[in-house]
Amino acid sequence: AVITRNMSGHERTFRIVPSRWFWDKTKDLFHLYFLIGAIPLGTIIFLSNIFIGPATLTPIPEGYVPKEWEYAK
Repeated sequence: AVITRNMSGHERTFRIVPSRWFWDKTKDLFHLYFLIGAIPLGTIIFLSNIFIGPATLTPIPEGYVPKEWEYAK
């Protein structure tokens, strides 16, 4: 007598698929380097908006002589 397990109603199969390691590693590195640049940039923008605020234009004071580099070319 041969002892067998008949607990499932299908044959035993294992699908062989290509590895996703390279895609996952590429995606992880892209997110890492993107966030390395985005987090400091976002922090600088956020803090400058909080502490400095938006820019405002003011009239030029009387008697002000512009420097050479302030002229439009």
